[in-house]
Parts: sequence; C-alpha cells; structure tokens
Amino acid sequence: MKSPFLHSAQRPLLGLPSPFSPRASFSSLLNSPCPEKLTLHTPLLSPHPFGPLTPKTPRTPSAEYNTFPAPSSTRHITWWSAYFLIISRVIGSGIFAAPGVIAVSAGSIGLTIVLWLIGALVAACGLAVSLELGCMLPRSGGEKIYLEFMYPHPRFLTSTIVAAQATLLGFTASNALIFGKYLLFALDLPPTDGATRACAAGLILAVTAIHTRFLRGGIALQNALGWIKILVLAFMVAAGFSALLFPPPVTHHTPPPPAPTSIWAGSSLSLSTLAPALLQVSYAYSGTTTLNTVLDEVQHPIRTLRTAAPAALATICLFYTLLNAAYLTLIPISSLRSNPSTIAALFFARLFSNTTATRLLPLLVALSAAGSAMVTAFAQSRVNAAVARGGFLPYAKTLAAPSRWGTPAGGLALHAAASLAVILLPPRGAAYAFILQAAGYPAQATTLARVKCGDRTYPVRRLMRMMGAWLMHV
Repeated sequence: MKSPFLHSAQRPLLGLPSPFSPRASFSSLLNSPCPEKLTLHTPLLSPHPFGPLTPKTPRTPSAEYNTFPAPSSTRHITWWSAYFLIISRVIGSGIFAAPGVIAVSAGSIGLTIVLWLIGALVAACGLAVSLELGCMLPRSGGEKIYLEFMYPHPRFLTSTIVAAQATLLGFTASNALIFGKYLLFALDLPPTDGATRACAAGLILAVTAIHTRFLRGGIALQNALGWIKILVLAFMVAAGFSALLFPPPVTHHTPPPPAPTSIWAGSSLSLSTLAPALLQVSYAYSGTTTLNTVLDEVQHPIRTLRTAAPAALATICLFYTLLNAAYLTLIPISSLRSNPSTIAALFFARLFSNTTATRLLPLLVALSAAGSAMVTAFAQSRVNAAVARGGFLPYAKTLAAPSRWGTPAGGLALHAAASLAVILLPPRGAAYAFILQAAGYPAQATTLARVKCGDRTYPVRRLMRMMGAWLMHV
C-alpha cells in the first residue's frame, strides 16, 4: 500500500509570498492570495519565504503526521471542557495548605501577593511556549510529540526517555492519598495508613472505570468538578471579604485580623526563604499545559488552545490572588508559624462554627483532590496511548487500540497499574514520600529541554508559527 505521506519532491509547494512570515496566522494564510491556498488538512510545514522554495521534510512519516490535525470524528472536548480540564488539573488540594507555608516564608501580606503574581507570570511564559508548539503540532501527547520533533537524533533516544517517564512515573498517587485521608476525616473515621491507601486505590479504580466506559460521561463529570472548584473558591473569597467588612465576634480560636497598614510589615527578603516559597508557588500553577496532551479530542484544537488555556490561567491567577488576600486579612501570619498548613482550617473556623468547619473543609479538600486525580488520569492515558502507538511498549497494538467505547483503555489501564503499585506496595516512611515526589524531577528536565533549547532548533524553525512566543518567554 502506498504511503499517504508525501516526500518533499512530491508535495505541492505552499507558495507563500514574501510579505508573509513564518509567524503569520493560519487563518490569514487561508485567505491569502496564494496560487495554491492552504486548507485545514494541509501540513503546517512551510518553506522560508526568503529561502529555497521547499525545505527537506522529515523522513519518518510520524513526524510529518504530527503536523496534521486529527480526524474530526474523535473530537468530544468543547471549549468549556478544555477550560475546566486545565482548571481541575491546576487547582488541587494544595490551595488549602500551601498559602500558609508561603505566607510564613514571605513574612507579610504584600510580599505574599507579589510572590503569587510572579508565579502567575512565570506560568504565563511557560504557557506561551506550549501554545506555540501546540498550534504547530496539534496532536495528543504533549511533550512527547514536541521533543521527538525537536530532537530526532540519536534515533529513538528521545522517544525511549519520554516513554520511560510516561509509563513509570506517570502515576496519580499524591492526590489519591490526599483524597483518602480527607474523606476519612469528613466521615469522622480514623485515617489509618491502611484505610487511606484503600480509599486511594478505590478512587483510582473508579476513575479508570468511568473514563474507560463513559467517554462523554467522564468529561461531563470533570466539568462538574471544575464548576464545584470555581464556586467553592468564589464562595471562600466572598465570605472572607464579607467577614472583613462585617467581622464576627473574636474568640481565642479566631484572633483579630491584622490592621490594613501592616501589609508590608515583617517582609522577609532573604533568598533562602523566598526561593523555596517561589518554587511552591510555581508548583501551585503546574498543569497549565494539560490541554496539549489531548488535542486529538479537542474541537477546533488550535483556536481552542489559543483561547481556553490563557482564559483558564487568568481565572486561576485571579482566584489565587483573591483567596490569599482573603486568607491573610482574616488570619494573622503570626498565628501560622507553628503550623502553617492549617490556614484553611483557621479560615473556616473563623467563618463558621468549629463543627461545620471540621466537616466541610475535609470534604472540599477530598473533592478537589478527586477532580485533580480524574483529570490527570484522563490526560496521562492519552500520553500512554501515544507512546504505545510509537511501538515503545510491550503489546503496543493492544495498548494503543481504542476500546469499543472509543476510549484509550490500554492507556488507562497502564496509568492505573502504575498508580496502584505506588499506592499499595511501598512501605510507609521517608522513602515512600520520596517516591511520591519523584515524578516531578524528570518532568522538570523535559520541560527545560522543550523550553530552553528545543524551541529554536531547526526542525521547529521550519514549522509555520500560528502563535509565536517571544524570546523573553523562553
């Protein structure tokens, strides 16, 4: 059977006139007076307008294939689903604990807000690079697709590294364990190690079953959990500022809020304290590139990616900033120094009775962790399926084949196996905590390779840019 992928000598020339640059938008090129107009099915490889008529295209069909959009029949993710996919992935259980740790490190309300705004700026720079790459290579897989295109040599090296990271370290254990722990708190049951792991394993199995059997139902449930997160944060912000305007009676459990003139008092400018705090802020914004891993299923992928991802990041930044302001206007930083992770508990205790706070807060944390675990499983299963399609896993055809319900059952099963192994097998202790955090280190290495080096490599510079990241973003 003749290959559908044409070599450079066989492909028709795109015929870009000289006024058009490689950064021209795809919509403007569709309407350009070119002799041979571009179509939505035209590969996004473009010649340099001032150089040779056509450059060499990738020799392997897979690289050329990644420049085509996926078939439209597989697209089930609307704009709102893409928006809540990022919201649910980024906003996890950490927003109920991390602000107190960061505030103690910063020392003042003003510096805490500045750190959160700096974290949003850093996340926006990383998102700009991901948007550029996602618009040029609109395929599911995310960094797997980008790194394979950037670094084709040595052959199979990048693919093997990404495959090992995706299959061995692509687990969802932390959010599942947090869900189990706080669910037991909400049910007024003792959070023993065995019970917590059992609840975490049950969550992984339930999420896998839902995403395997109900494609649209799983997406709808993710959207519902995303709405719940937005409404909870909005309620907390509104309740916090309402309590500031109409303060409740002060007790020994709820110390009075600080005076407005003390916003910069106590600021710590030491790098030894600010650097870890900024890293925690950056971690709180991680996950903004989740949509890049599922682009094969997104309706109008380029347009949706260019609008939904920035809108989600802007929403997250707004709620993070307002929630931290609400936290710190009611809870003095001095009361957090002994146990900074209890900031949300103190916040709820000041707004409600102690009985309501002890039941409501664990339930909200458990729902937030469950939403993050569900989105992570959804996205990671698509990466696993992309790895299997490349032939880098045993039983690759079985793992890459979709189920009869149109879901990546093999990728979901692989994610569930890795997650259950991490949740159930390691003994409790420092080694177990290290395993839970180990997945972040290789991810930072691949992100550095993508952002720092790969965006200016020759294979990427040959692609038509429909959304360009500035050099300062890189």
